[in-house]
Amino acid sequence: MKNYFNLLFSLCICFNSINANSQTAGTAALMEVKNMIQLNDHQFTYEIWLTNTGTTSLALHAFSCGLNYTPGLANGGTLSHTFVSSDAGPYFATHIVGNLTSSLNHIRTTSALAVNGQDYSLSFGVPVRLATMKLSTTTNFTGLGNNYNPFNPPLPLSPMQLLVAAGRIACRATCFVNSSSNTYDLLSSGNLPSSAALNVMNCQYNINTVLNQQNASILNIRCFIESYWNSNNTMAPALYNQLVSGNTNSCDSIDLELRDENAPHALIQTRRTLLNTDGTAQAVFSNLNGSYFIVLKHRNALETWSASPVTFGNTPVSYDFTNDANKAFGNNQVEVSPGVWAIHSGDLFKDENIDNLDFFQVEDDILKFSYGYFATDLNGDGNVDLLDKPILETNMYNFIYSSHP
Repeated sequence: MKNYFNLLFSLCICFNSINANSQTAGTAALMEVKNMIQLNDHQFTYEIWLTNTGTTSLALHAFSCGLNYTPGLANGGTLSHTFVSSDAGPYFATHIVGNLTSSLNHIRTTSALAVNGQDYSLSFGVPVRLATMKLSTTTNFTGLGNNYNPFNPPLPLSPMQLLVAAGRIACRATCFVNSSSNTYDLLSSGNLPSSAALNVMNCQYNINTVLNQQNASILNIRCFIESYWNSNNTMAPALYNQLVSGNTNSCDSIDLELRDENAPHALIQTRRTLLNTDGTAQAVFSNLNGSYFIVLKHRNALETWSASPVTFGNTPVSYDFTNDANKAFGNNQVEVSPGVWAIHSGDLFKDENIDNLDFFQVEDDILKFSYGYFATDLNGDGNVDLLDKPILETNMYNFIYSSHP
């Protein structure tokens, strides 16, 4: 094999104010590239995600993400880089391009600058898929078929790296801060800010779970959240109703943990992913070979464990919580329609009980006329009001609490 197939990935961000005299406290973000899937021997897709990890309100105004590669990547063919889809609202779904600059061995995903009013709100802790991109060559990448993984290829190839290269265009996300007219850039840390700018961001960068299907452990899961249930096997598009997503098929984010089958059930890996309104979600874990409990966590639902450990390897695993109560440990689910089961809603305080501590949070937000991205919006309609109380009260009176080994 020729070692010129190695890829160099540039993804580094830091926060810079365009005003040298101001700083924005509590501003932090995480940009990730993840879920790289090889479709065949000459195509793979990857995703770009952005999460507001600070306390400052951010509204996405534009972004750009760069990928560096070596000249031999095309393997004698012609490279192309195309946009597939985005969850960052209707504007960004139609204003993203995939640029390829062969002279710099650099590919870039870039959005147009959003016009006022079409910016995308970045709520704290909610990962947003900025884009799924497809990279193709008219020949093949290595001649190894679907065994090729650019982050962990067979020797003597080198893996993809986090590296900022000279002459590359900075990766960035341009945001409005605190819904003001001031714009700030999340810039590549390898490209120093100008003398007129200050580093005011607690910045991170990451390549997270970028694997092909033969070198990953993929979990396909199905679950319903009680208070979001709409019947007809669908849930409320909470993120859409709460003005977080422009995708009406996105229900909410969930955390999926894998825990050791043996006590004390140590945490092995965790992934945050999007739950669709039909109850489906996918998480891509680093190589696993063993049996683990699947743990479901959600911002206003009860922590729920799989009934027993599930075996993982290189073959995709499917687990459906919805078709029987006994798919959850301790049968700890509720029947929302005949033969359809969901995890209990109402644990807002995150103490594994549904009780007065949760009720007080809902009451408080009702009195404040809260609307938007609030965990207390139990039915996911975008408002915290009297409609959010019945399910919570029922679960309180029934003394519902989490059940796990």
